[in-house]
Amino acid sequence: MEISGLKYLLAVAEAGSIAAAARLLNLHPSTLSRHIFAVEEELGTTLFERKHSGVRLTSSGHDGIIHVRHTLADLDALVSIGRSSGVG
Repeated sequence: MEISGLKYLLAVAEAGSIAAAARLLNLHPSTLSRHIFAVEEELGTTLFERKHSGVRLTSSGHDGIIHVRHTLADLDALVSIGRSSGVG
């Protein structure tokens, strides 16, 4: 699973729709939708309930987004450590 997929999941969850998240991410909605579907396929579960008015996290999605937030926060912390340490 790629980090971008996790970022996309979080963006969709926070925006409440694929179209809104796509605008924020500067992606075409169909491209973002394919990425979300690929992550769901990889995980073997549906994370979002799709409706005409937007998306809503499923119970698996609620559980998963907690881990996505933690993972992305841990990655940000790791990048900060690397940047503050410098080279060598």
